[in-house]
Amino acid sequence: MGMYGRAAISAAQMLERGVPSNPETAWNRAIARETTSSESRRKSCPRGAFLELCAAGLIPGCDAKASLVRSANGDYAVHLVKAIRGDEALLSDRARLWRVAAGRRKKENGQIDVVTALWDEGVIGPE
Repeated sequence: MGMYGRAAISAAQMLERGVPSNPETAWNRAIARETTSSESRRKSCPRGAFLELCAAGLIPGCDAKASLVRSANGDYAVHLVKAIRGDEALLSDRARLWRVAAGRRKKENGQIDVVTALWDEGVIGPE
């Protein structure tokens, strides 16, 4: 698990405790604990993935909020969850998982780390 996966778990735990209650603030605090790199902290792909999982109601303790800005990265994250729910064997083949969820439109850039870490931790699971 990489830093974005660890940040996602940490942010989800914060939201479940209710401190902070804002998904974006939780993500910013969690990623700041993982790295001092400003570039890594600003990276939109894993951040967008986590925020869209919150908006979709997939993160416990986080109300689904249509007001959160949607992004392609967030859409990929939701598709990743759907793909894993359809075939958990995809967890062992990240390249295949990405192709199933996102096709070849874009290179994976931290979104899988966010989703698989939350899945492995049991934050997101089978429906």
